Amino acid sequence: AILPQEYTNLEKFISSNSGFYRTLWIPTLQRFGYSSNTHPAISANDFLKTVDYSQVFKNMRMNNFENLLQEAGVKYVIVPYDSQGEIFLKDRKYDEKVYLKTIEDIRKIKWLKEINCSIVKLLNCSDPVFGKIGVFEVPNPKDHFWSTKESLIKSYKYINPTKYEVDIQNAKKGDVIVFSETFD
Repeated sequence: AILPQEYTNLEKFISSNSGFYRTLWIPTLQRFGYSSNTHPAISANDFLKTVDYSQVFKNMRMNNFENLLQEAGVKYVIVPYDSQGEIFLKDRKYDEKVYLKTIEDIRKIKWLKEINCSIVKLLNCSDPVFGKIGVFEVPNPKDHFWSTKESLIKSYKYINPTKYEVDIQNAKKGDVIVFSETFD
């Protein structure tokens, strides 16, 4: 399979930011979707523990879902371009209507902001830079390490998948630091 240009453009867009954030793929990560240690990709099916399309959107419309994504460090919600016809299926066949309904349902979520070429200013942009990949921004996602106390975390550094160094200042007993990761 040939890598579609839309996925190359998306990878350049995501990897151009060195700060940590996650992407949530609805309903799931496409085979050409980009993921890294700095920008991990999450499948909505896994995150929400359901493959039921209507349940995914029921969860997304809940009052606290925006906050849930922010605390998980999700900056972008992505609806993949199903170039291989593997994701948006009806009766085991690719169905464009399922894809279009997904985009339509995501656009109805008021707190998500759709990213388009004029916003991206990338790659000598000619609309649409992401083609049929829907990219929506979550406002104010939390960082990989965060605290409710302002200025508690000065900085952190990724060493390897099992080690981070966190520089903390003015910490007091009872202060909480959140590491938005399943980590042991």
